[in-house]
Amino acid sequence: MISTHAPRRSRSRRLALAALAGLALVTLAQCRSVPDRISGIERAAPRSLSMRSRCARHCNVEFEEALRGEATRYRAARRACARNESCLRKEERAHERNLKELVGERLRCKRACYNEGAGGVEA
Repeated sequence: MISTHAPRRSRSRRLALAALAGLALVTLAQCRSVPDRISGIERAAPRSLSMRSRCARHCNVEFEEALRGEATRYRAARRACARNESCLRKEERAHERNLKELVGERLRCKRACYNEGAGGVEA
């Protein structure tokens, strides 16, 4: 009698063990990897944000200085034109072109601040 019950128990245990192993395999296959920092807080983040912020402020300061310079140039050019209408129109167009160029330069400068992985911007 021992021989008839022993194979059934052995097969039952093996089947249960195989089912358990299969269940574990399916369950563990759905896990996702965990980042190095489980909390999600990085020590370098504030420094990099500070560098970006400092770079953006630098771009704004350069823009404001260039804007003041263009305003000074434009006023002097208008004075030099006196009442010559064609000269005034020419200076008006030049002033508009210069303003557009200054805005474009500020945008390029700020994009460089946020261009990750492309190196730092000297400020």
